[in-house]
Amino acid sequence: MLTRQPFTPPPSTYSSLYEWTTGSVYYPTLIIAEAFGKSGKARVVDLYADNANIFHPAYAVYEDDTPTRFVLFNYVDDSTGASNMDVTINLAGGTPMTNVSVRYFSASSVSEQYDIKWAGQTMGNSFSSDGRLYGDVETISVQCTDGNCVIPVPAPSIAIVYLDPEALADSSVPVEAVQSYSTTVIGEGDATIAPGALETGNGLDPNLIGSTSKGSRGSDNAAGERVDRIGSAMWAFAGLTALLIAAF
Repeated sequence: MLTRQPFTPPPSTYSSLYEWTTGSVYYPTLIIAEAFGKSGKARVVDLYADNANIFHPAYAVYEDDTPTRFVLFNYVDDSTGASNMDVTINLAGGTPMTNVSVRYFSASSVSEQYDIKWAGQTMGNSFSSDGRLYGDVETISVQCTDGNCVIPVPAPSIAIVYLDPEALADSSVPVEAVQSYSTTVIGEGDATIAPGALETGNGLDPNLIGSTSKGSRGSDNAAGERVDRIGSAMWAFAGLTALLIAAF
């Protein structure tokens, strides 16, 4: 289980390269961004798949009343392969689909904290992140037969299905996008911070709530307060999606 922080700083008074931790709660932002794309027209529809099975929710994303993506969940915590499922997508009317593209959010367990991948990329393990995704982007091409596209959804995982190349391109990072920025400090640097600020900050102890703002809750409470724990990034995405669906 993780605290609510998407990032955890190094457990010391200084920061070195690759010593941050990117928590599971960060990954839903990537999934949501790709599921909605950049058109600003996306609408989410709950498909109540598998008789509204809570372990297998599925959503369709529409743009201008046309389906462009599907988001398929398999919440079953089973790495044996026995709970893997296949989802068949077939759009009635129009030209039958010949192939679709799929990207996966995956981990060995729904409670995995660090060994998490989105489209084959990861932020790294505990205290080994520098804020960048590493690895090659994995996009799987699934061939369709008579318009029927069978999408494998391993347990546990989330699959985003892009119904056409335009939807995939609209969800992908442009080639010309800046990948990283140069730093103004060579090596570790010699910046320091007052120990008292660390003692009341959120970054020193993940089990305590604190603040560096005068008068805010916990700013003068050395003991702090235990925070609620949360589950995996998949549950976080489901909750955010539910809120978005409620708006339509």
